Amino acid sequence: MKILLLRLRYFAALALGMIGLLSLSIAQAADTYLGISKENLRSGNITTDDIPKVIVSLINIVLAIAGTVSLVMIIYGAFQMVMGSYEQNVKEGKQTITYALIGLVISASSWFIIKFVFTSFV
Repeated sequence: MKILLLRLRYFAALALGMIGLLSLSIAQAADTYLGISKENLRSGNITTDDIPKVIVSLINIVLAIAGTVSLVMIIYGAFQMVMGSYEQNVKEGKQTITYALIGLVISASSWFIIKFVFTSFV
């Protein structure tokens, strides 16, 4: 029971650390709000050219969250494998890592596709 609580505490601390890193990257982009500058928002100077910027910003936020969740799940799967004393726990850990890697590849490839589409056509 103590080992389980230690695992949960460590995993929670790791997840909060990852979320903290994500919030730093979001705070860095605080000059704009979803791709539109604060001055344009205050003055109401928003055009149809800003729509792709908003879409790309929203997609980047969603993909950053998906990537962070995938990395946390990879670490969780590694803990399942290392701490698991039974064959079933090791198998579950491998499955968790496999699914998390698939999610990471999907989110990274979708980011590249979206970046390509918006730089080529917009």
